[in-house]
Amino acid sequence: MPIVSLHTPSILDFKATLISNAGYSLVLTAVLLLTWFSGRRERALLTLGIAGLLSDLGFLINVLPLGLSGWQQLQLTNYLLLAFCPLAVICTRQLHGLPSGWRGCFALWLLQLLAYRYWAGPDDFAARVQVVAGFSMLFWVLSVWAFWRFRHAYRGIGHWIAGLFALLQALVSLARVWYGWHVGGRYDQDGILFNALASQALFWLGYSFSLCVLLISYEQLLLQVRQQAQQDGLTQLYNHRTFHEQAAAMFARAQRAGDALALLLIDLDHFKEVNDRYGHQAGDEVLRQLADCLRAESRQGDLLGGTAERSSW
Repeated sequence: MPIVSLHTPSILDFKATLISNAGYSLVLTAVLLLTWFSGRRERALLTLGIAGLLSDLGFLINVLPLGLSGWQQLQLTNYLLLAFCPLAVICTRQLHGLPSGWRGCFALWLLQLLAYRYWAGPDDFAARVQVVAGFSMLFWVLSVWAFWRFRHAYRGIGHWIAGLFALLQALVSLARVWYGWHVGGRYDQDGILFNALASQALFWLGYSFSLCVLLISYEQLLLQVRQQAQQDGLTQLYNHRTFHEQAAAMFARAQRAGDALALLLIDLDHFKEVNDRYGHQAGDEVLRQLADCLRAESRQGDLLGGTAERSSW
C-alpha cells in the first residue's frame, strides 16, 4: 500500500490521490465483505476485507482535520496502511489451507512499527522508506513462496495471477530499497517522485491482488458446482449422465487410435436386501466403501461412475 510523506511533492495532488485510492479500496472492500457474508464464509475473504477496512481508515485519517501534528497523523496513517501486507500473507496461507500464522505476521508487523517510529523517526524520510519497503518486500516474498509451493495443485488461473501480483509487489518494494541504497538516502526531486510513483504502483498491485482473491473464490465455487453436477454426492463417482458422456469420448478416442478398451460392469448382489434389512444408512455406507475400493484399485486414466439408482445396485 502507498506510504508517502504528507508533504512529498508529486505530479499528482496528494490528497486527491489518497481520496481516489480510498474510494476504489472502499468499493472493493465492500465486495469482499459482502461476498463473505453472502455465504462463502472463506476466511481469506474476511481477512482481506479487514485489511481493506484498515487501509480505508488510514487513507481517510490522512486527509481529515484531526488536530494532530503532521508526524502524529502520518504515523497513525501508516500504521494502519502497513497492516495490509501481513494480512495479505495470512490471506494467502488461508487460501492454501495452511494455518494462518497470525502470531508471526503480527510480530513482524510490530517490529516494523517499532523500526518506523524509533529507528527512522520524523526527520529521516529515507530511513522510513527503507523500513516500509524492506518489510513490504519480506511479506510479499512470504506470499510468493506459498503460491509457488502449491503451484501443482492449481486448477484455475486465479492463483497464478495472484502469485504474479505478489511477485510484482516484492519486486517494486525491492526497487525502492535498492534506490534508497543507490542514492545513499539522499532523495532529490527525482527520487521523491520515484518513491511517490512506486507507492502508487504498490496500491494498484495490492488492489489487483484483492481482485484475484475474489477470482479464486469464484473459481472454487464454479468447481464445486461442476462437481455437484457431474458426481454422485454420496460416492463422489461420476453420475449416470457424466459417465456416459466421458465413456463415449473415451471409446471414440480409442477407436480412432486403434487402442484396446475394456468396459467392466459391477453389480452388487442382494443390495436391495441390505437396504430393506439394515436401512438406507447401511446401504449408503456399503456404496461409499465400494467407491473407495474402486478408487484405490483403479489406474490413472480409468473412468469410474455409477449407472444405477442407489436402491438397485
